Amino acid sequence: MESFAYLYTMSNAQNTTASIQLQHIGRVEATPAGNLKEGMRLMWNFGEMSDVVSIDRETAKSIWITEKCGRTGNLFSRRFAKTRLVAAFFFFF
Repeated sequence: MESFAYLYTMSNAQNTTASIQLQHIGRVEATPAGNLKEGMRLMWNFGEMSDVVSIDRETAKSIWITEKCGRTGNLFSRRFAKTRLVAAFFFFF
């Protein structure tokens, strides 16, 4: 998991305009939460991953999502301000 996070950081964060600092990972490419789509993968501190299962609700300033934890498989509901930067990307096998 950690090596994938490092490769993602190195390949995607160099030529971007928006990035965030994740603990134990470093600088990674970021996108506003308002751009999240179903099927995107989110990266958190220490390389934790979660997948966006659904976009539940949107208002002018907020977005509610359901995410599936990559480690435990549990589902969680989360609300973001649409302007909040998150490390999100489409993940293909």
